[in-house]
Amino acid sequence: LTRQDRVMQLDRAVDAYVVASERLGPITLHAGALLEDFASTTVAGRTKLSDQGFSLRPMVGLEWHPAPYPRTTLLGDLTWVPEVRASGITQTWLAGWGVRYQAARSVGVELSVRHRQDEGLADTTVLVGARIAFAPK
Repeated sequence: LTRQDRVMQLDRAVDAYVVASERLGPITLHAGALLEDFASTTVAGRTKLSDQGFSLRPMVGLEWHPAPYPRTTLLGDLTWVPEVRASGITQTWLAGWGVRYQAARSVGVELSVRHRQDEGLADTTVLVGARIAFAPK
């Protein structure tokens, strides 16, 4: 599947999600579900109502706060996402992992890696981010 195969345009989509978390010592587990409906799509200039109906997808996540490194969090998650293609909308998995470091109370850095089901290693998304929080006086 190439990126050119993804030529469908989403005109309107609705989604809602719920997540529950449980802390077990240095590990936090997350589990949830996402309810989604693609109300209309445009293919080759023609708009049509989606025949997908509502989809319910699971998602799970894990955080680990290693005791020797209290400012570090290791993250992992797995969910299913809509893949928009010319032939329609299909569900594929999306896995991610990363590390977050809280350098100070209001400064943090993060490295995240995301990998989709039908993509090779070369198409993996890598994100490096910095977070700075401040309160106006």
